[in-house]
Amino acid sequence: MPKDMAVDLYTAWITNSLGGSKHVAAIGINFCSFADLNGIRQIDLVSVIEKRRGYGAHIMQAVAADAKSKGLDAMWVTTEVENQAALKLYLNSGFDIKSFLSVFHLWTGYDLASSSRVTSAA
Repeated sequence: MPKDMAVDLYTAWITNSLGGSKHVAAIGINFCSFADLNGIRQIDLVSVIEKRRGYGAHIMQAVAADAKSKGLDAMWVTTEVENQAALKLYLNSGFDIKSFLSVFHLWTGYDLASSSRVTSAA
């Protein structure tokens, strides 16, 4: 994925995740956003900026303890299989792999052949 496309993707993801419809657990600049739907805590985004300091594990423990205290039945999280750091965090936090799913995105506004953003004149 071209770098400018990745930056746009993650900027939109964080903006949508923190846009008010989600709950957030944070330690400094590290955070987890989530929503509780139908008895399930659905984790939207885990962002650990300060690596290898235990922040990810502490945030996951806090989010899980809060879910349990609210009587929620389960917690779900989705990540890319290539994201080994996230997989390790989730497995070490007690998650089990339920399934693998391929998701395809159609990027309008990008010329993928040249890896550049396509804009229209106003």
